[in-house]
Amino acid sequence: MTGLQSSTSVSLQAFEPPGGVPVTPREVLVRLWTHRRLLGGSTLTVGVLAAAIALALPNQYTARATILPDAQSNVSAAGLSQLAASFGFSLGRVGNGLTELYPTMLTSDRILAPVIYQRLRTRSGDLQSLVQFWDLEKMDSARAYERALRRFRDKTLTVGADRRTLVVSIGVTLRDPLLAANVANAMVAQMDSFVGQFQRALAADRVRWIETRLTQVLADLEKSEGTLKDFRVRNRLIASSPQLQLQEQQFMREVETNSAVYIELKRQLEIAKIDEVKNIPVVQVLDYARPPVRKSYPPRTAIVLGTMILAYLAVGAVVIRRPPDPNATYADALAVLRKLRADLASDFRQLTGRGRA
Repeated sequence: MTGLQSSTSVSLQAFEPPGGVPVTPREVLVRLWTHRRLLGGSTLTVGVLAAAIALALPNQYTARATILPDAQSNVSAAGLSQLAASFGFSLGRVGNGLTELYPTMLTSDRILAPVIYQRLRTRSGDLQSLVQFWDLEKMDSARAYERALRRFRDKTLTVGADRRTLVVSIGVTLRDPLLAANVANAMVAQMDSFVGQFQRALAADRVRWIETRLTQVLADLEKSEGTLKDFRVRNRLIASSPQLQLQEQQFMREVETNSAVYIELKRQLEIAKIDEVKNIPVVQVLDYARPPVRKSYPPRTAIVLGTMILAYLAVGAVVIRRPPDPNATYADALAVLRKLRADLASDFRQLTGRGRA
């Protein structure tokens, strides 16, 4: 063993295992080759077990839908601010604020709760809710809701936002690809319905406020018109009186101001009434979710290869760190190396012979 350690043909520095005996790189190769059957057998056994476990894991499919928040088309800035405030969110820049607001809304109870109980089409053709799909309907309603909501947020739903393109993506991962796509699209529809209802409620409040204010302004307008009429009845000849002319101009300005406010309120009232009843899409959908063809989980090849590599490294480390045989000599190691070279040469001849055949 002393001759093997002092050999000058290997320039790499030897390392010392816990036993205190330094091991050279050449001896590492010798030990690995000596225990090649153990390494191969253990790696293959672990690989077979990993393959069995990977095959037992159910396939998961991820369906994705993408939406584009657009604050300038159908949603007013004031409405967006109030909508964000209802979720405890403050909007900064309109576009970026919506890109941050929509993911928060999509993971809220207001959006997820109706989707959890909505009956959607599955791959088998029947209609099931997520509570039924996850076999939670046997629990009491409160516990089933909490468990379904937690599972939906933690394991099923992924929501992402791209600040550069302002695109929001919704991913739903389930064992049923058709149900995953239907759930993602149901979330988009629920999002659009919620924002639309919120906007219509704001429009209804605005209609009530404008109608009240319009009544007040109309009374002020009628009063100012009456005052101007009475002034002109009492003062038919005002051309020679600058004071009367100035007073008439003041009465006319008051009438014009009240008239302008009344006209603007009437216009805003008509717009608010239209917003109150309109039912057009608020959320712009770039891509609806489609049933995925390929699974997203589990990565069986990566699981098997990774497990086999780890098993090989673990067994190899044990083999290398084992205390060496005190009776071994340099001649024994040299014989092993010669046998290794002969085996490699034999394997190479077999491979080249097959290639020629």
